[in-house]
Amino acid sequence: MISLRTIAKILSSPIAFPGILFILYGFGVDHTHLLGPPGSPTVDEKFRVTGLPPTLFPPISVAVGLLKVTVLLNNTYFKSKTLSKVLFYISVPGFALVAHSHNLVGLPMQDNVPCVVMPLLLGIIAFSDEEKSKEKRK
Repeated sequence: MISLRTIAKILSSPIAFPGILFILYGFGVDHTHLLGPPGSPTVDEKFRVTGLPPTLFPPISVAVGLLKVTVLLNNTYFKSKTLSKVLFYISVPGFALVAHSHNLVGLPMQDNVPCVVMPLLLGIIAFSDEEKSKEKRK
């Protein structure tokens, strides 16, 4: 039977795609229009409502992108329990800020569902064990 942790890894790993877009955005290649439907607020608009100076947008975008890609890498290659916890602890305030910026730009509440689900998935990954390791202990 497939474990809850495995399901959480499968559902959280696709965050690497927007991570790559954020890294590109940080280096001046903006394909972030792929993140939402036409007419939705841009990543630049979402950054602006946070009150951060525009000069910080690129380095923050690269850092956020790298963290999102790290989720996939940790789920598939590193498999580090410590890194899983670090990603979870960073995700809670990070996604809270994303939800706040979504509210400020007038996005509907359903657009904030990933801001709740992703930290939950990362928490499941960080604080649960693989089924195989439980079987080995018996």
